[in-house]
Amino acid sequence: MPYKNPEDRKACVIRYNKSEKGKATAKRYRKSEKGKEAQRKYEKNNPEKKSAHYYARKIARMICSITECEEIGEKHHPDYSKPLEIVSLCRQHHAEVHNNG
Repeated sequence: MPYKNPEDRKACVIRYNKSEKGKATAKRYRKSEKGKEAQRKYEKNNPEKKSAHYYARKIARMICSITECEEIGEKHHPDYSKPLEIVSLCRQHHAEVHNNG
């Protein structure tokens, strides 16, 4: 189905990825040889991100760092070359940081 607006396609892909069928497909891919090879290639090409993700998994979730926001935050690395520098941002503020760059 052609999409006139790229945002419509993006929303459709996000819905699919969150569905049970989409999650099952992603899990099968990650376990396949092609998926494992893609992960190895990603880690080889992005060593700073790999290190940053490792440290982020070790830290508990915290309240969003934005003043007056009381939501539980997601972990965000402003700079992957500094893997221990992690900021907690709620889903909305995290999306804003990535979209406004």
